[in-house]
Amino acid sequence: MKADLPTDNQAIARALELFSGLGFETTAADITLNRADDSLYAFAPIKVDGKSTGLSWDIAWGNTGKISSLNGYAVDAVKVADVSTISAKDTVNRMSDYRWIASASQELYVESTLDSMMGRWDDLHEGLTPTYRVIDSRAVQGIIYDANGKMFSVPSFAMYAENDSYPLVYVSVVDGVIKFPEPIVWPEDGMIEPEVKIDSTK
Repeated sequence: MKADLPTDNQAIARALELFSGLGFETTAADITLNRADDSLYAFAPIKVDGKSTGLSWDIAWGNTGKISSLNGYAVDAVKVADVSTISAKDTVNRMSDYRWIASASQELYVESTLDSMMGRWDDLHEGLTPTYRVIDSRAVQGIIYDANGKMFSVPSFAMYAENDSYPLVYVSVVDGVIKFPEPIVWPEDGMIEPEVKIDSTK
């Protein structure tokens, strides 16, 4: 049975209508579509001063042509401070500390292939130490939470590994600005910390 999905123009128009009705104003140019044989997904980033914040609104259609989900954030952007940042190469050194990892807007991942990233960790099951060789970076806004659970959109870098299009995003704000929770001390509750080598050729 062939899926009865809306056309691209219909999907964009419907997304704009529903997003606007719920208080999120965006443009057709900012809506990205991801179409499969039996589903259609559209999203638009929440922007501040023209920059994606790391948050977005999205809508999806199932194979019947009906909307299966609609998600978004009702937020007010409040400028907290101007912050200094470190370079992409220095940010690579933070990749061994999970607390610096951030999430980015979904547009960053549209053309990414998760399978290539997941395959790199197969070495763990063979007793080997996987190596994440960073060959490129891209300045983005990342979403991170501090020790008190407050959410911030902060300057970050998307790190790209060799033979991998799926980025890992790490915060590039200088030390001392964001208060982090205490790190997990491994092993905790029977967990074993995997050893991962980070290498940068940038």
